[in-house]
Amino acid sequence: MKSEYVDLYAQITASNWWVRSRHDLIHRLTEDALGGPARRVLDVGTLDGALLARFGTAGIRLGVDYQIAGHARTAGALLDSGRFTKASACLLPFPTASLDAVLSVDVLEHVQEHTVALDEALRVLTPGGVLVLAVPAHEWLRTSRDAYLGHLRRYARLDLEQLVQAAGFRIRHTSFFAIPSMFGLLGLRLLESIRVVPPNQANNAAQMRTGRLNAVLYRLATAEAALARILGLPLGSSIVIAAVKP
Repeated sequence: MKSEYVDLYAQITASNWWVRSRHDLIHRLTEDALGGPARRVLDVGTLDGALLARFGTAGIRLGVDYQIAGHARTAGALLDSGRFTKASACLLPFPTASLDAVLSVDVLEHVQEHTVALDEALRVLTPGGVLVLAVPAHEWLRTSRDAYLGHLRRYARLDLEQLVQAAGFRIRHTSFFAIPSMFGLLGLRLLESIRVVPPNQANNAAQMRTGRLNAVLYRLATAEAALARILGLPLGSSIVIAAVKP
């Protein structure tokens, strides 16, 4: 992920409609799969720790990030119980079978050896522990923004499910989500076929942090996330999977 976008992302997570609704979905899917609150949670690619702030009842909240662990100190999201470490998703500095939940949101697409990252998630989870991951969907939605953000790939649902199962997980729930973003990316692809679109100019809606439109978009995204969680959605620009270690 490009550093200028990372800096922006770390500033918007507290109130941005897109990030908040995404984090809400990850939190609820984690508790659904565990059958209750997680006690020991690891967020891989934590950025500023905003996702971990959703897990306020967890006794241990850990975050790792390969590039920008320093951003975590500015968030204040984890109060005094959070701990952050600079580490790779492919080499997690935690004991085997030590965690209840591993979160991986918009991370796997950046990792060259993504099967190793899944193996590591399985290793650090206790039996019955949960992996919840979200990734960008569909190579046919690839735009210049994917290169700008450092995406090595976008995933097909079946391919992703097979990767997760091959790592040793049992899948509990899979869904697409972010349907409006899918149409936005299709529009961007069409526009890029006509002219060059600077990637940092194609992200205005996703950068909103305040205002009435931000609030309205959050309500709409929350409703979509509820459908993704309960029923599963057949399309969208992202895929979310909740899987359990046997």
